[in-house]
Amino acid sequence: GAPQALIFMNDNFLIDQSKAMATRFRNLTDGNLERLLELAWQHAFTQDPSEEEINSSMEFVERQKLLLEEL
Repeated sequence: GAPQALIFMNDNFLIDQSKAMATRFRNLTDGNLERLLELAWQHAFTQDPSEEEINSSMEFVERQKLLLEEL
């Protein structure tokens, strides 16, 4: 159920692995956000993202950046 999913999402091991994956992808893509999102999408879904999926993902990242700047 939902409580189990929240426990799973907040697990330190998963957080550490997520950070390591993000670092690896950043290093492989030299800071190119579009390429990073393509690589992450391929890793997660084992297929190439569509142009619409990349655009939506880029918009999501930009919105998150703005929200974090407000903190």
